[in-house]
Amino acid sequence: MRRSLVALAVAAALALPVSHAFAQQATGTATFRTTVILADTLVVSMADINPAPGGSHYEGWLRSADGSQRVDLGAVPVTDGKVDFTYVSPRSENLLGANSVFEMSTEPDSDADPNPNGPVAYRGQLAEALLPAAREMLFRWPDSRFGTPAAGGLNEDAQLLDKTAGELQQAAESGDLAAAKKFAERLVNTVEGQGGANYGDHNADGQAEGPGDGTGALNYAWGSYWRAKVAVDVSPGDARIAASGNAVAASAQQCVNQLAFLRDNGLAFQGVSDPQDAKTRAADLKQATDRLLNGFDANGDSTIAPDAGEGGAKQILDGAEQMLAIQVGPAA
Repeated sequence: MRRSLVALAVAAALALPVSHAFAQQATGTATFRTTVILADTLVVSMADINPAPGGSHYEGWLRSADGSQRVDLGAVPVTDGKVDFTYVSPRSENLLGANSVFEMSTEPDSDADPNPNGPVAYRGQLAEALLPAAREMLFRWPDSRFGTPAAGGLNEDAQLLDKTAGELQQAAESGDLAAAKKFAERLVNTVEGQGGANYGDHNADGQAEGPGDGTGALNYAWGSYWRAKVAVDVSPGDARIAASGNAVAASAQQCVNQLAFLRDNGLAFQGVSDPQDAKTRAADLKQATDRLLNGFDANGDSTIAPDAGEGGAKQILDGAEQMLAIQVGPAA
């Protein structure tokens, strides 16, 4: 009986024009995620999906708005009307760099053509106005020293700063103030970047050291802040982008505050002479880098809330990916 009902449903769908056959109001997203490099992964989550007609399957495609670039994502399985599908670029390619459209077409099971031949059933696209801010956040930011995107650069620098603060703390605990001051210099210079007013040889050993790429974590934090604000401004009336964008901006402001603390207290550390004072200051610096990277529960409710300014670099990266998720529905 169940097979008969399925057969009747498929036959009815085939008898309708494509726009009606897939007229269920599917809701879903295609979200850029990070596996090896930024945005090298696409995660598709959908519900209320019609089964593909007999003898065919759904094929996923990621392409540019003009169709000049296209990535075949492979067969997209549907289970109980749901799609939970992940594609990871085999070349570790940033998928957002050239693509802004996600499509699911119906293709014959026997079709080996790398190009779509069947009708597009489900589709979604990032707005053209959103793409510049999206790509500067997750693909390439021309204002950084090597084009590193703002959210990605902040996350990388936050990890470097947390590692450096850990090394500083170990040196302070062992009583090696000279080594601790070297690490304090590295903190300051990673925060400031090579163009920063406070970049320099703070421990007077003849070298200005900073493990970052020279852009400066502060610049990456402000870059993330303004890219999020731009995304909200060019998406009037979009409550989802407004919520995610404002949360990213609030978290970026928290990061700016932690970075200012690291810079000011890293500079002050050069004047430390008491070993116990060095340990206390080192612990404070490590706490700040942890908050910068992971966020922190400022109000004690056991939750890190990015929209309340509690997020760190990790929450900014996640929020940017959520903000730029492609909304997918039935093709017109």
